[in-house]
Amino acid sequence: MKVQSRLVWSIGLLAAALVLVSDAYFVAAQTTPPSASSGVGTAQASASLDGARVQFAESLLGVGHRTTQHTVIIRGTRVDYDATVGGTAIRDSMNRIVGIFTYIAYARRGVAEPMNRPITFAWNGGPTGASNELHLSVLGPRRRAVDESGRATTPESLVDNPHSILDRTDLVFVDPIPTGLSVAVPPGNAADFYSVDSDGASVAQFIYRYLAEAGRLQSPTYILGESYGTIRAAVVPEFLQELGKPLSGVILVSSALDGNTIWEASGHLEPYYFYLPAYAAIAWYHHRLPEQPQDLQTFIQEVQHFALTDFLTTLLAWPDVSADERERILTKLNGYTGLSKEFWEKSNLRVGTAAFARELLRDQGQILTINDGRLSSPVPPAGGNGGRGGGPGSARPNATSSQMDAYLRDELGVVNAPPYVTIISLMNRNVTPSWDWSHPKLPSRNDRIPVYTNYLDDIARAMKSNPQLRVEQHSGRYDLQCAAFPADWAMARMNIPSELRHNVQMFDYDGGHMMYNVPSELVKFTENLVAFYDQAPSSASSGSRDATPRRNR
Repeated sequence: MKVQSRLVWSIGLLAAALVLVSDAYFVAAQTTPPSASSGVGTAQASASLDGARVQFAESLLGVGHRTTQHTVIIRGTRVDYDATVGGTAIRDSMNRIVGIFTYIAYARRGVAEPMNRPITFAWNGGPTGASNELHLSVLGPRRRAVDESGRATTPESLVDNPHSILDRTDLVFVDPIPTGLSVAVPPGNAADFYSVDSDGASVAQFIYRYLAEAGRLQSPTYILGESYGTIRAAVVPEFLQELGKPLSGVILVSSALDGNTIWEASGHLEPYYFYLPAYAAIAWYHHRLPEQPQDLQTFIQEVQHFALTDFLTTLLAWPDVSADERERILTKLNGYTGLSKEFWEKSNLRVGTAAFARELLRDQGQILTINDGRLSSPVPPAGGNGGRGGGPGSARPNATSSQMDAYLRDELGVVNAPPYVTIISLMNRNVTPSWDWSHPKLPSRNDRIPVYTNYLDDIARAMKSNPQLRVEQHSGRYDLQCAAFPADWAMARMNIPSELRHNVQMFDYDGGHMMYNVPSELVKFTENLVAFYDQAPSSASSGSRDATPRRNR
């Protein structure tokens, strides 16, 4: 069963809605999902599935959820809360249960009117990555203990998180199938969820079902995604709107929304000039510039202007450039990045992120970390890969998390859980299964001609159909994976009416892909989130009407 087309999953969403309306179980009590006996039997588990994982997920359905009570001090205020580990079954277009989302949710106790309290669904990227990084690094009431540089302490431990946003919103951490403890259930298969649309539709169905089961369909609902999770956050709103559930806000962290500005290819020039400001910021940080500017922000603004003017026109004309102009541009590039004029010329001005990561500290035998260009590691042996890890929160392919396992067992009272899967590697297109990036909603002259994806079109459609929807984007200046400048540029030019642009805000930080791993930026990041929740939709719609998205540098 390959449930990957938007049509099939849209029908599945409609069927899910009808089930929620017609099933007496839900009508009688919107707090309990279908029982494990309603088509989800462990005997159905095929040899290709981990029966123990299916059995555990089934045990969390209905009254099987596990809830414990806790207290934390956030921004000086005591917050009493329930932590719930639960499961929600999802169905396909034939109304068959094909998967179970397991989740960890936090709800503040003592709230007089829970229906009026915001609720936020948060996830990481991958694309098949679990939510543990956002959960234990920044958003949840418990977080990974770190030292002054933001690195996890040894041995690892968890501490109360005074910067959690649980004081402003209830939280549900989403682990897409088959990450975390979420699983596909026969006749479903994990590969059925390995595409942009099937993944997005399944997450949307989970959100809708969770809200219905909890009696929270009227609550202000937000979604927060990081990295690939921003793509998921772009497609989920329309799926939810098809179910009649509009969102109040979308929060994007390290956006990967405009593939035109990210993906490098022969003849595709955008990434080469859009990433130049990130190269400049990282070279400035490592003191690799011929002349070190005093003020980083002024320097970056200068490089941004150069990238979109002289550098862009030279790239378009290259190699048909006069000798004087060639020398002028190469000198500028050397001054802005620290890379030699010879290296730029030999590269035909097309220096990608991997080449920059290898070259900047080559004389020191170091290679930059793609997630955070301030970090580096020794150059790997010939034939090895480098630059893709080494920073705080780095994940290994098909990795499990002993810290999440301990947290579930020791603090949340879940003693029989299988290993928590943090990420499954599907990025290699030469292996099966791999991630299906096709997205039929993207405009194209011909459906058979591949296009670079721009998921801002999805967000634009959601904002046009729901003018109250607010969007906030957060980026790290030293991120070589999803750089700040192209993300800001693309967001500022999203195709929405000028009267909606006041609903968009952008923030850049002195950090990398996970900017919140820097202690000072964690405070700024969470303060910006708090302000986002504190700004009621009525005040948002009556705010500034200028056509430029607000940003905080």
